[in-house]
Amino acid sequence: MNANIYFFSEQEVADMFGVQKNTLAKWRIANSKGPKLPFVKLGRNIAYRKEAIYTWLEEHEYATTKEAKNTDR
Repeated sequence: MNANIYFFSEQEVADMFGVQKNTLAKWRIANSKGPKLPFVKLGRNIAYRKEAIYTWLEEHEYATTKEAKNTDR
């Protein structure tokens, strides 16, 4: 395991995606139709590993809208 693990705060991820923190909370619900962003619960706080967010973004990058529509999110 890498000793240099860096995290985004919940607010930083909300700002990055242009959504409210409560939207991120809705996305974390198991049967949510929103994106399945990997997160870490640290005590009572939610954090997002920077590497996981960057990987998720790369995996959800599309060249056309048709390509994006043909994927399950």
